[in-house]
Amino acid sequence: MNVYLNKSLPLINDANPKNFFSDPWQGQLFAITVYLSEQGNFSWAEFVTEFGETLKKKKGVKTFSPNEEYYCCWLKALEELIINKNLGSSKKLYSLKNKW
Repeated sequence: MNVYLNKSLPLINDANPKNFFSDPWQGQLFAITVYLSEQGNFSWAEFVTEFGETLKKKKGVKTFSPNEEYYCCWLKALEELIINKNLGSSKKLYSLKNKW
């Protein structure tokens, strides 16, 4: 999958690859999400739907560039999927996030 040309990511208007990961944790988060999806824990479509819903909850936001807030929404969506699919608990996620 070419992350820079992936049109299924909600609300990305920026096709400039240098702007996609401004911090290492963002790239790691993307890789973890792709890995979990490829392992069959959830479909990419399920993630995109959850992520889109998370982005919609941000009031007044019509578009996001891939930045800190965007990836915080990404993380929230992934956490929701992990909890809803019984892949982990909120307590375990909290512990892992603090170590990360």
